[in-house]
Amino acid sequence: MLNKIITDIKREKSYSNVSNKIIRKLDNKILMPIIESYLRENKIDLNSRKQYENAVKEIRKNLEQVYGAFNPEIKKRNLLLKQLKKDPLNKEIYKKILNTHVSSKERLEDYEEIYKKIFEITGEPRTILDLASGINPVSIPFMNLKEINYIAVELNKEDIRFLKEYFSIIEPVYNIHSEVLQKNLIENNNFPESDICFIFKALDNLETLKIGISRRLLKSISTKYFVISFPTKTLYRKNLNVKRLAWFNKLVKHPIKFKTKNEIFYIVKKENIY
Repeated sequence: MLNKIITDIKREKSYSNVSNKIIRKLDNKILMPIIESYLRENKIDLNSRKQYENAVKEIRKNLEQVYGAFNPEIKKRNLLLKQLKKDPLNKEIYKKILNTHVSSKERLEDYEEIYKKIFEITGEPRTILDLASGINPVSIPFMNLKEINYIAVELNKEDIRFLKEYFSIIEPVYNIHSEVLQKNLIENNNFPESDICFIFKALDNLETLKIGISRRLLKSISTKYFVISFPTKTLYRKNLNVKRLAWFNKLVKHPIKFKTKNEIFYIVKKENIY
């Protein structure tokens, strides 16, 4: 079944340049948990052609969200980066870049309000650690900070390459000192100290891949505040219910919460992680 799903994923034109090697790397740690989670949550009959095709489509979409391996917008993003180099103060270019990634696209119109609410509680940070960052650092101009040390942690090589080039453009403009680190959050728990640690829309996915990883990860990080977010809908577009986050609510005490249309944010002091 795995080989058939891989074949069907690659039939999509946008994914045809992705090697089997990359996809197969995901089989045990990422692909199979996603398949199992999808089948369990949706009670799919794989003998039904229609249900199977829908399942492959959803799994392909979720692989992009969890791993970032297949992003048909990469070419567009790279062209926008060239524009940014010529005009690094143009916030419309930042918005267009953020629009090329699933997660940042969903919070695009809320970024300034999100950061305003966060910093009202935490105070202005000197150092931000952004885990599973994707291209979220492109939102830095909407933070309205005078100076910042920004550490982006990502697994995907293409996002790593992009972020390094991006930071080389904006560092002198926005008074930023940056680091871009390639780490697997499941296997690595060694991170620089920070004032705030962002974990946007990643913790639930990590917990699906390895039960209990969240506590170990949060305990290992030296920071003053965590800002952790979850989508308001599951990967399969169902409303996120209270039971789905029961494991997380057992990990934290006295969180401060706020919502946007697509996301719920928890601001938690490090000392309040059980």
